[in-house]
Amino acid sequence: MPPKKFIVTVDGTEYQAEIKSIDREGIEVFLNGQQYKVSFAELEDQVKTPTPKSKPIALPDPVQPAVAVNPDQVTAPLPGDVIEIMIQAGDEIEVGQGVIVLESMKMKNLIRSSRAGKVKNVHVSPGQSVAYGDLLMEFE
Repeated sequence: MPPKKFIVTVDGTEYQAEIKSIDREGIEVFLNGQQYKVSFAELEDQVKTPTPKSKPIALPDPVQPAVAVNPDQVTAPLPGDVIEIMIQAGDEIEVGQGVIVLESMKMKNLIRSSRAGKVKNVHVSPGQSVAYGDLLMEFE
C-alpha cells in the first residue's frame, strides 16, 4: 500500500500523519515525522456505544392546550382535518379538557381547552379542514 498522508487533529492539536501500513497486527503511522505502531485486538462481540456530548432535548408534550389570542376562543394550533368533536354548545368544560381531535400529517392531535367555561358555539364539524389559527369553538 502506498503511504497515505493526512492532517489529523487530536485534542485540538494538528499533526501531519502518514500511514505506512495497515494489517491484522495494527497500523504503522508517522506523526510529525515520529514513527508509531498502533496495535489493536478485537473485542469479543462487544460494541461500546459512545457517550453523547450533549444532553437530550426535552420535546414538548404533543397534547397541549390551544392558545387563543382571545381567551373566549379556542383556535387551531396547527392545520389539519377535524376527526372528532368532544363537546357541544351548552357544555361546561374544564381547563385542559379535550374538545376536538385534529388529524395533521397522519397524526391525531387532541386539542384541549385553554380555560374553563360554558361552550357558546362550536364552529367546525367532523371532516372539515382547518388552517392554523382558524376558530374552532368559543365560550360564553
